[in-house]
Amino acid sequence: MKINTLNDELKLENKLCVAVDVGKSSLDCYAVFKKGTSQMVVTDKFENRSNMVRSGLMNFQKLAAEHGLGGVHVVCEPTGGCEQSLLRIAHELKISTAYVNGESVNKLRIVRQNDTGKTDDLDPATILLAATQGRQLTVRQLPAGYAELRELSVV
Repeated sequence: MKINTLNDELKLENKLCVAVDVGKSSLDCYAVFKKGTSQMVVTDKFENRSNMVRSGLMNFQKLAAEHGLGGVHVVCEPTGGCEQSLLRIAHELKISTAYVNGESVNKLRIVRQNDTGKTDDLDPATILLAATQGRQLTVRQLPAGYAELRELSVV
């Protein structure tokens, strides 16, 4: 008989991991952290506008500081550009970021919720679950010259 200890907590240097479902007009956020022996769940929703995103992320930073966490880590799906403002502001605020594969989240949603429909209020929890299972992808910040090269090569 082989016995293993399962640990589904996200090990990110004691950071508050915030999963974000990005839409054109709004961001749905979900985070879980421990307070003593209890698990605390934080949900938030704010507009996908720069000033609202900045204040929302700063609120998560305050929450992390209040509970002795070492910072914030933002996880989201790449959504065709709608997430760029979130990632840019997160990097300005020195918040670490990562992507999760949209297809993985979609399939995990079917398993977790037994539903194939789009549910914005439940998707961030599925994104966090994918992140805790090690399905994070690196967010690459390339210099401006690379964007120009991409435009030139689209022929």
